[in-house]
Order: sequence, then C-alpha cells, then structure tokens
Amino acid sequence: MVELLLITPEAQVESVSDALMDELDALSVSVEDADAGTDAEHALFGEPGMPAPQGGWQRSVVKALFASEDAAREAAELLLAQEWATGIEQRSIQDGSMLPLVNLVFVLDLTNINSIAKQIGEGANGEKPSTDGPAGVELANTGRGPLFPKLVYQLH
Repeated sequence: MVELLLITPEAQVESVSDALMDELDALSVSVEDADAGTDAEHALFGEPGMPAPQGGWQRSVVKALFASEDAAREAAELLLAQEWATGIEQRSIQDGSMLPLVNLVFVLDLTNINSIAKQIGEGANGEKPSTDGPAGVELANTGRGPLFPKLVYQLH
C-alpha cells in the first residue's frame, strides 16, 4: 500500500475526498487535523451547552491509500491539475507497508491441547485450585494504570 498525503483547505476536503475515492481509485481516504499537536489545533466537537464549532478543520491532512506508487502519483497529478484544487498541496507519497511482503503460513498445532488444559487446571505444582480462597481479577502494578489486569488464584 502507498499513502498519498495532501494538505487541504476546509472548503475542499469533501471534493478532494470524493475525487480520490470515486474518480482516482483510492482504496481508502481519511481526514485529520493538519494542525494537531500545535497551538493552532482546533476541536471539532463542542461541549454541552456551548455553540457547535465549525464543521471542519481550517487545514486538513487528507490521506489516501493506493495499491501502487504509480497510482498514487497519477492521482496526485490529476487532482492538483483541477481548476478547483487551489490551495491544495501535496505533502508526500510514501510506502505505507508495515511489514515486507512475505508469504506467511498459519500453523495450528493442537496435539498437546488436553495435557495443556490439564496443567492449567491443576496449577504449577499439580494441585487443583481451592474453591475456598478468593479467585478473581487483581490489577497488575505495571506503572501504566489499571488497564492490564491479571488473573490470580489463591492456592491452599
């Protein structure tokens, strides 16, 4: 996958997105605040009791995915040549692949599933968990907050 990034004024975001998807064969299109993380960042969602903010960001990053670099370059050239495309600038065309193209094969080996289930049921020392003690969820102290629970059993 190849990603085309365009900086687009608010008035043209919808036209650019539609052209990319409908006419220029983009696989997907997303829109982000071009000023995110800066003092010029602008929230689109209003607070309760406050007037609704404007409908879009003043400057947006329009990201479009294409199957090939050639398709992304051709789309950028055709789009930027349009009379209505004033104020749109091409930021980059980059390979969006996270992994190299490799044929991966899924292997499922269930030969030891019964013995593994028995070991889990018995615990590390071969004893079955007691139903007398509390079993439940304890929050792990990972330093990242309470998002990483761990299961605990009290063995007697």
